[in-house]
Amino acid sequence: MSDVFEHRIHAGRRFAYSQRTLTFLVNFVTIAFLARLVPPAQFGLMAMIMSVVNFLAVFRDLGLTSATIQRASLSDDERGSLFIFNAVVTTIISILLALLAPLISRFYREPSLGPLILGTTLGFLIGGVGAQHASVLRRNLAFRQVFLAEVGGLVVGSTATIILASWRHDAWALVVGGVAQATVSTILFLSLDGWIPHWKGGLKKSLHLLAFGANVSLYSLLNYATNNVGAVLVGFIHGPIAMGFYSRAQSLYSLPVSFLLYPYLQVQFPLMCRFNGDAQETQRLYLDMIRLTSLIFIPAGVILPFIGVDFATVLLGTPWAEAGNIFSWFSPSVVALGVVAPFGQYMISQGRLSELRLWGIGDLVIRGGGAVLGAQAGSAGAAAGFSFATLFLATPTIVWLCGRYGPVSASDQIRAAMPGMASAVAAGIAAAAAHLSLVHWNITDSLAALSLVIGSSAVAWCVVAFTSRSARTCLLNIFRPSAVLQN
Repeated sequence: MSDVFEHRIHAGRRFAYSQRTLTFLVNFVTIAFLARLVPPAQFGLMAMIMSVVNFLAVFRDLGLTSATIQRASLSDDERGSLFIFNAVVTTIISILLALLAPLISRFYREPSLGPLILGTTLGFLIGGVGAQHASVLRRNLAFRQVFLAEVGGLVVGSTATIILASWRHDAWALVVGGVAQATVSTILFLSLDGWIPHWKGGLKKSLHLLAFGANVSLYSLLNYATNNVGAVLVGFIHGPIAMGFYSRAQSLYSLPVSFLLYPYLQVQFPLMCRFNGDAQETQRLYLDMIRLTSLIFIPAGVILPFIGVDFATVLLGTPWAEAGNIFSWFSPSVVALGVVAPFGQYMISQGRLSELRLWGIGDLVIRGGGAVLGAQAGSAGAAAGFSFATLFLATPTIVWLCGRYGPVSASDQIRAAMPGMASAVAAGIAAAAAHLSLVHWNITDSLAALSLVIGSSAVAWCVVAFTSRSARTCLLNIFRPSAVLQN
């Protein structure tokens, strides 16, 4: 592999992590402000809307962004066909979303949802226009341009949201901020990519891309339903306040995923696609991913029950303590991410779409079923049902399914996760000891408690992680350009 390509991979990873760092900080500040400006019931209304919007977003994309990235080569005509198809589907779904507004309002028994849905539809439509440009930039490892477009949109959208929320204190601030973010990001994606959309006909030549995208889209649809059926039932059964708490807990749950996992997979996914067919390199890439995710998410999940309520209280304010309690129940699911987080990208990169599609159905039954059963007891029950089904039922199945064929066996995956498990034991013991100390000293201040538990766990994690050679190498390799690819 050429030095130029290796440099592009390392630069892409650097920009991806820079993007996630800034995104995390902006989201962190925005969440903290909005939690004090917008009441839980208004967040619940927005969560009701997004449960439908994000569902329809799967159809807007139809897996075509993954198809674009996965292709070894992409002609100008194929790109034009994909853009036109995306634009047409986005327009149709936007019209459908506007027509569904009254029905969604009736389903949740909230008349105020209708106008909010119409406003959200505008952002949905605008965001779809730049989807193909964004995927091509990622396919070409042009993460500097992705960084500018996504961070630029986020900063403008978050600023608009906070300003409007300080005036209105309702869900309209979230809607307008979302439209502003989509508009700025789309404009930047179009201008930074520089490709002018066109179509010379010949859609039949691109049908193979549509078939690939349809399979990816079906899995994404099933995965979305699995992750959100609990939230929909919480809103339907228990109302907007309960859904507001649940949606905030889900946002906290997604923070480490967005900040730590997404940028890594953003670079590794196109890289695995490039090495499809090279068994040795594919095995190395995937096991390196598991080593890293296990070192991060297994320890994080273990200490989450000790810090969930305090974290939510410090970040969101005392009225949001219930969101912290729900957040704590996502602990088993965070642990599971340490082993199975890269699974979907791995299967897509290897073209194992039929297996992925079948697993999507099983996953909906297992994890979605757990959330459905738990939702009957409330928001915390939905989180607990989802999480325990994820760790004890879905995770072993994914490990087995991934290791059925190809270069990565189930035992390979378990061995790769061992450093993360060892560091999690140390972090968990330290967190438990710190928690007992807080009880003994009668310390009730959330910030002090959070600092002590996280600080103790971090020290224990560092001692074990950097004592292990494989863990130390894995962590340091993130910042070494020479370790990104083996020439």
